[in-house]
Amino acid sequence: MDSNKGLIIDGTWNNFPEDSVAGAPNPDGASFSNLLIESRRPPEVFIVLKCSEPSSIARMIDKKKINELFKKQMEEREEKKTIKREEDRKAKRAELEEAIKASPEDEEKTMDDKIAEMEEAMKQWEVDRKAEEEDADKNDEEMPNEEAMIEKELETLRAQREQDEEFLNSLVEALKEKGYPVLDQIKTDTSAEYVFVKLVD
Repeated sequence: MDSNKGLIIDGTWNNFPEDSVAGAPNPDGASFSNLLIESRRPPEVFIVLKCSEPSSIARMIDKKKINELFKKQMEEREEKKTIKREEDRKAKRAELEEAIKASPEDEEKTMDDKIAEMEEAMKQWEVDRKAEEEDADKNDEEMPNEEAMIEKELETLRAQREQDEEFLNSLVEALKEKGYPVLDQIKTDTSAEYVFVKLVD
């Protein structure tokens, strides 16, 4: 970093790859504060922007992205089902056609009658197949579930938030112990404009 220029570091500073922070893989806040000080570029002021969990989660979760992924998975699943259904439909029709050819001559049934029976059998097959697929969907644990996908993402964000908070608290405590100014009472659940006013103030 250019020591002749001022620097604002903004972001979450944990979960580093081991080779990116010499001597402190995945450092806690205290060890990170030591790195700042040992680099001879400690912060002139450390500002913590706090946000409640509901607000921070609402800002971080990308429901549109999850919805797009859900739709894509459902489309891929439906495409596979359609291909399989068409293959089975052709196989069933071929089976019924073979049965007609193999059936003995019947004076009471014309070829048109047999074809009509086949078409009726195919209609019943369609009804049975639809019911079969609906039952399979109800019992399919791997079927995409948008609510479950959102909840999984929420769990990930909450876990990350807990790690970030633990890291931040230890960093703030270490900096305060070393006498560096820390502003940690600025709430960011409000508008960005209000936060800016508080920062300037």
